[in-house]
Amino acid sequence: MKRVLIMLICCTLSLIAYSQVPLVRYHSIYENENSQTNNRQQQKYTTVAGYYYDSYTQRFKRIKIKVNSVNSFTGTIIYLKSIYLPEYERWMSEDGATASKVNAYLDGEDLANNFEWKVSSSRGVIYFNY
Repeated sequence: MKRVLIMLICCTLSLIAYSQVPLVRYHSIYENENSQTNNRQQQKYTTVAGYYYDSYTQRFKRIKIKVNSVNSFTGTIIYLKSIYLPEYERWMSEDGATASKVNAYLDGEDLANNFEWKVSSSRGVIYFNY
């Protein structure tokens, strides 16, 4: 009984003594990496209308897409960020797809006369103007 009482007193005294120590703020070593990813997520993307060929209805359908343009020494590069899916009412990520200019020989004159850019996605080839 004495031992239990002595242990209880020691634990209580140690808790009281350590509660007087000032708290130290924890700094993550990954804080810089997290701020860099937050900067990437805060990039501004432009929402534009794109058109893709629906093989079921055999017509072109309109779709909303988010694109990001980057100026480089070779010219403007346009990346496809996401596609809006109206049936699910949400944006689907399409990171990594790069747009290219529409070519009259490869894509046809009608598409080249109406659109400036094209990009491959999960919906097929999307044509758009930026």
